[in-house]
Amino acid sequence: MLIKSSPLTPRRSPPRVDSTSRDTSGLKTCIGFILRFSQTILFLLILTYTIMVLLPLIRYAHVLLLSNGSAVTSTIDSSADSRALAWFVSPQNQKNSNLQPNKDRIITLIHIGKAGGVSLRRLTVIYCKLFFRRQKWDTTREKRIAKCIDKYFPDPDLHPLTHQTQHYFHIEEYNATTMEQSTSFLVPLRNPVERIISTYRYSHPGNCNDENRNEVWRPRGCEVEKHRNKTGLTQNFIHFTCFPSPAMEDFAQALMKPWTKTRAWKNLSLSERRQCRYLAREMVQGYGSFGSAPHMLYNYAYYAQRSIWKYPDKEVFALRTEHREDMVALDKLLGGNGEFEQDREVSHGSEGYVPSPLSTEAYQKLCCVLETEIEVYQDILERARNLDATAKQESLDSLREKCGITTSWTEWRVECRSQLRNDLRILHPTLIVNETIYPYFKYGLKHPRTKTMFSKRARESNEPEIVSTRN
Repeated sequence: MLIKSSPLTPRRSPPRVDSTSRDTSGLKTCIGFILRFSQTILFLLILTYTIMVLLPLIRYAHVLLLSNGSAVTSTIDSSADSRALAWFVSPQNQKNSNLQPNKDRIITLIHIGKAGGVSLRRLTVIYCKLFFRRQKWDTTREKRIAKCIDKYFPDPDLHPLTHQTQHYFHIEEYNATTMEQSTSFLVPLRNPVERIISTYRYSHPGNCNDENRNEVWRPRGCEVEKHRNKTGLTQNFIHFTCFPSPAMEDFAQALMKPWTKTRAWKNLSLSERRQCRYLAREMVQGYGSFGSAPHMLYNYAYYAQRSIWKYPDKEVFALRTEHREDMVALDKLLGGNGEFEQDREVSHGSEGYVPSPLSTEAYQKLCCVLETEIEVYQDILERARNLDATAKQESLDSLREKCGITTSWTEWRVECRSQLRNDLRILHPTLIVNETIYPYFKYGLKHPRTKTMFSKRARESNEPEIVSTRN
């Protein structure tokens, strides 16, 4: 029988909780939340760091798997490294088919020295802008530029490439604001080895065939010849002591073993010969002096670091120097008719240079020393939106054939780097030799060099010189 409690029956009061216990419980809850939050943040940080560490390793393994035929298939795929390079390319620049005319496109011409940039800029409105660039004091400068454009480039609808190329980057002529404003980069591309050969001939005083020519058009060698009697200049030591011949055979043979005998070095000491070889290698790899060969110093990596790699989402158009039809095709892709004046090609007097045929061995030595530059060239080529896969592969196959590469690109590079390190230990015994990292400029690394070219130990070394046995 249930007994209903009367209204007068006192209710039981809930147990009393001490205020101190209540505060402690809230504090424990707060501490627990902070710990869980800290653990989550720590986990995310560790995960991010792990990804940053592992991603380059995964990419490198990917390259090896694609380039090493024994890991994938019984034959080596010659285009494996090209496919691997596409890993690093912006998705926007991998799609060539969606390239459409756009009147708002703003193009910057990346003028890489000795790659046909002078002839190219004369086909765009850059020609007029550069012609009047030194007359900034002239209040009618803008009117003169407009008049020049109307005269030489009258119809923007027929030649969008000509008129949309608004800005210019060459050597130190760099403007960060215009690079930001640009939507696209126009890059003249040339076989890196041929570009270096052309640069050497252009920079050698033995090819100064016309000192009375305008400074813009005469060879760089004329400037070297002008300072011939100045002491302490690296350019004079290289061009007048080490390699007095404007033909490049001796220069190229000095880059790597087997080193050949040179008549010009008959009176040079062992340390001076080593210094010549070391300086030649520094020049080709882009670490020499400006006066010796400026376009070796300002190489593909220099321009890529300040344009293409800095702004990876911008369009890249490449015009191969060996294929004049690339410019016509690009102009048509942008909505033009592809018809340009054919009499605007210029040179720095190369038709009067001393002939410089290279032996197969010398050419392949140049390829090996330029392995990093070749990799940058491949990267730019892969990014070009106006070139299809067939055109890109054609350029790579041509380069591979001339360099005598029978293995994959990766295996060839590993072999070259190993030999270059071994040579460097002989040429510069006091230099800390590290494996070449591709590419130096991309990661902001400095070339590992010492303050003095050769130490006392190197000068006094009695190590015998290594030369080839051929006559």
